[in-house]
Parts: sequence; C-alpha cells; structure tokens
Amino acid sequence: MEQSTQKDLYEALGVSKNASSDEIRKAYRKLARKYHPDVNPGNKTAEDRFKEISFAYEILSNQEKRKLYDQYGFDGIRAGFDEEAAKQYRQYQQYQRRQAGGPSPGGGWARYSSSGSGFAFDDLEDLFGDLFTSKEGTFRGAQRPQHGHDLHTSLSIDFMQAVRGGETVIDLRKEVVCPTCQGMGQLNGAPCSACAGSGRTARREKLKIKIPPGVDNGTKMRLSGKGQAGLRGGPPGNLIVEIKVRPHPVLRRKGLDLEYDLPVTVPEAMLGGQIQVPTLDTPVQLKIPSGIQSGRKLRLKGKGIRAKDGKTGDLFVKVLVQVPKSDTGEARDAAERLKPLYTENVRGGLSL
Repeated sequence: MEQSTQKDLYEALGVSKNASSDEIRKAYRKLARKYHPDVNPGNKTAEDRFKEISFAYEILSNQEKRKLYDQYGFDGIRAGFDEEAAKQYRQYQQYQRRQAGGPSPGGGWARYSSSGSGFAFDDLEDLFGDLFTSKEGTFRGAQRPQHGHDLHTSLSIDFMQAVRGGETVIDLRKEVVCPTCQGMGQLNGAPCSACAGSGRTARREKLKIKIPPGVDNGTKMRLSGKGQAGLRGGPPGNLIVEIKVRPHPVLRRKGLDLEYDLPVTVPEAMLGGQIQVPTLDTPVQLKIPSGIQSGRKLRLKGKGIRAKDGKTGDLFVKVLVQVPKSDTGEARDAAERLKPLYTENVRGGLSL
C-alpha cells in the first residue's frame, strides 16, 4: 500500500485530529452542501471531492472505525474488513492514486484488476452505493448520508391566477431534518432516539410558492431542495408541484391565446359599429364589420396571455348573433320584412 498517495482523512474534512464528533459532523455537512453533485451538475472534480469527504466522514463519524484509523492508519481500517469490503477499500485507494496523479495498480488510470478479474473502475458509484458492507453487518453502508426523495403534490388554482401569476401557500406533510441530532442520525456515536437514526422527522409545513404568469393546466413546477429531508445529513429532495387550473366561465385557452363568445344583436351584425369588449387588462373598442356572420372570430393582437419569457398571445372574440324573441307581433313583422333580403339560399351548399 502506497501511503504517500493516501490523503489524510482529517485533512480531507479540514479538521484537526482531536476534533470532536460535532466538529466532524459540521465540517462534513458544510463540505457536502458545497460539493454535492446536485449543486455542481457535470462537475467531475466536485463529484470526486464529494465522494472523498463522504469516505472520510464514514470512517471518522464511527468511533470504532476512527479508533482503528487513529492507531494504524489505513492499514488499521483495512484489517477490520472482510474480503469484499477490502476490495471496495482498494477501489478507494485507486481514487486516491488518481487524485494524487499516480498510476493505478494495473498501470492504467481507470481500471483496477483484483486477482485478474479486470474489475472496471470508471466510476466510484459502486464504491459509495454499498460502502463497506461486511458479512457480519459491521461498517454497513446504510450509515452513509443519502439524498432525500422528491415530494410530489398538486395545486388547484384559479384561471386568472394562472394567467397573471402570483403567490400562494401550500400545506404539506413532509420529512424534515431532525432537530435533536441536526439530521445526522447519531448522538455521541449512538443512534438518535428522536428519529430512530434516520436523521429526519415528519411534520406539517406551510410553503409559499410563486406562480409564474402564463402557467397552464398540467404544468409541473420543480422547487429545488423543498422535498423530503435526506438521511443522515444527506441533501433534501425536490418538491414537484403539478398545477391544476380551474376552468373559467367565459374564457377558453389554447396555448397563449384566449377566446370568448361575444353576443351581438341583429342590427349590430347587419350595420356594424364599435362595441366595447373586455380584455385581461382594460376594455377596448372593437370594430364590428357590417354584415358579419355569426361564428366569425375577430382578433385582438397581443391581448392574450403574457408568459414569463415575455411572449404574448392574442385574444379572439367569437361573434354570436342573437335574434330577438319572436313572441311579439313587432318581432314577427320585422322577421317578415327581412325575408326578401335573403337573395341566396343560405343552405344551398349543405349536403351529406
């Protein structure tokens, strides 16, 4: 074993050799927040650093492992492992050599061969997935920090709130960091009784969230770090909020465009004119062309939904011609006078 390539575990966490358990825990949590892969996506250097401090914390947070390391160094740790754990430990040595710029035992940079098996070591994920699991149950990987699960919920909002955006408060039941052990799951080397060693407890939490303007039905919002607390000091998961938009009694939506029906009288349809119509902002004057037919759509450009990125849709007003009730003599007389004005068969093109 090449001791010169091994980085001291206390040095890896930035603590002294006589540091208390609390100091080691705080140092690890500070570094884990800084180098966690979720905070540094695609950064291999940060990922390797995170694995290094996780290994150091795995040893130094356990009294038995720390005692072996303090007395005998890495040889002392290795002596406490069975053959499978020893192989995993040799993988960690490979990582340390790579960080120090030295060659791997097989002469390469990304492969370790134990008894000629050609064990691939392109990734350290296997090492930290089941770190130091022994047949006797000693040094179990379950003690390592674990990322919290994502939390999923749905939120029902009003149509106009979806269009304009705003803030709302949701009430969640979620796992949070245990206040007794500060999320580490241990107190003085023993499992925390308040959280049964998990480092988290359940409670209800009110969370204020911001609804972006233009959000649509079915949209999923991701709130980073607002999910379930991690195990034993691991980072929290995310909160995924699916938006459910309640329908509007008048407005209909298609993308960023809006549409509603505009009733007009027969004279307005025949003669045309200016009609005041509502929009999301303020009412505007809409020109009705003379002779307009029921069902025609008139566009108000830029009066639709304005999205978070600045894009704006249009508002379409669908004209619906309303005829007067025909239960009076005057209405029937007016209808009779209109008959000659229909010079073409309005159903002439209808065929099945």
